[in-house]
Amino acid sequence: MKCVSFNGKNELYKSNHYDYDVPADSILNTYSVRSFKSYIELPDADNNVFFTRYTYDNVAKKVEDADVDVFCHCKMPNNLDRLMVQCKNYKDW
Repeated sequence: MKCVSFNGKNELYKSNHYDYDVPADSILNTYSVRSFKSYIELPDADNNVFFTRYTYDNVAKKVEDADVDVFCHCKMPNNLDRLMVQCKNYKDW
């Protein structure tokens, strides 16, 4: 799956895919995965905190529709790694 312009560097997809043959000694750290809303409310998230707002269905090989806010005339979700600037002609923020 390719990264699209609205995916943030700390964004993960929930999935129904499981790897059962992962050796325990390959797990090097613990991570926190939060909802998008919970993530943006954090005062400062470190590199061990991730967020999710989409689900990938490994059987159907598709990203399931999500209820995600979109903005401006481009109708794209917020990417936390990019500054979002309001267009002069668009007032419905």
